[in-house]
Amino acid sequence: MLRRAFFLLSIVMPMPALASANGAIYGFVDEDGVERFSNVPDDRRYKLVLADRLAGSRTLNLMYDEFSEGTMAQIKERALSSLFEMARWRHLQHALPAYLLLGRVSGVAEQEMAAAWEASERDQMLARIEKLLKPVTAKKK
Repeated sequence: MLRRAFFLLSIVMPMPALASANGAIYGFVDEDGVERFSNVPDDRRYKLVLADRLAGSRTLNLMYDEFSEGTMAQIKERALSSLFEMARWRHLQHALPAYLLLGRVSGVAEQEMAAAWEASERDQMLARIEKLLKPVTAKKK
């Protein structure tokens, strides 16, 4: 079910269209350390935030089977905090790619991931994945 949903999302929501749509979110951290976000990048410091992350998680899912151990290590080292944040987003089309990728990286079976998603137990599954990946996330802190 999740694989079908992800496939449908990839057809229905092509990334070039998303990146150019009014729904793109831009952000930067100002000189006071405050994160600023906008859908209208009226300051040159704004960089595309939302569409880049979505495109990245979707691409990683599509290429997952071809990853080397080195690539997997880089994902675990550099992307876990963003993936966990994205997997908790409210909307299916935004959260699903990161949720699926976290399941794959942690070794949780797709059937278990799908069952948790469909039973509205996403937060419990993400907590389980965090425990499975704890040695990796502990190194980052």
